[in-house]
Formats: sequence, C-alpha cells, structure tokens
Amino acid sequence: MSTLYIKITEECNMHCPFCYIKQKPGVISLETITSFMEKHTRDMIQTVIFHGGEPLLYPERILEIINKYPKKDYCITSN
Repeated sequence: MSTLYIKITEECNMHCPFCYIKQKPGVISLETITSFMEKHTRDMIQTVIFHGGEPLLYPERILEIINKYPKKDYCITSN
C-alpha cells in the first residue's frame, strides 16, 4: 500500500515575512485527482495526505475527495 500526497493549493494564509515560496492562487481540480486515481493507483493507495500551502483554505475540495474515495485513510498537514 502507498501514500498519496495531494497539494490542494499553493496558497497560504500565514504571510510569513521570511517565506520564500511563491504563492499561486487556485485549487487542484477534482478531475485531476480523479484522473490520477483511476489511471494509476486507485487500489494501491491506502493513505491520502492533504498538504500544500494551507489545504484548509479549500475544505469543500477535501470533502469532495473524501466522499469520492471513502475507504482511504486521510491526514491533513495544516498550519
């Protein structure tokens, strides 16, 4: 079994003065995630970790993924 890291967004709400990451607005599409899961590793992936900038800026996308693949284990890396 494998772990899939999904970078929900590059956006971050912290605005740290020392941050060197260039933020790009936007959120990963459900179609991109579905395409990857269906073509490559749907049955091999056991754990999905949401990260990025701040994934909880887009809770609706996280819930869409969880609802589409309910038998996976999920984690969130958040600030």
